Amino acid sequence: MSEAAAVIAIDNGKDSALVSGEGEWTINNAAEIKETLVQALATEKPVSMDVTKVTRMDTPVMQLLLSFKQDAKGKGVDIDWQGVNETVRATSDILGMSAQLGF
Repeated sequence: MSEAAAVIAIDNGKDSALVSGEGEWTINNAAEIKETLVQALATEKPVSMDVTKVTRMDTPVMQLLLSFKQDAKGKGVDIDWQGVNETVRATSDILGMSAQLGF
């Protein structure tokens, strides 16, 4: 079975950057996800995250999101979760990361 590709995009609005994704977010595409998150932070705008269409997220990507959130905090950039589906929420709960991520 081949893994579905991750799709991640930034929509730079006037006041914030919207990062949305779909598909499987796993270690196999973590570099692409990281690159997009770094670009979102570089806007120096608040970042809204929508992962409602992400079908799978593994531990390395959860750790990447936690690092992203910590980097954002250090730069004074607010992160707002516009959408988190049950699959992502369940994974973060199992890993004990929900509170740290702000779900």
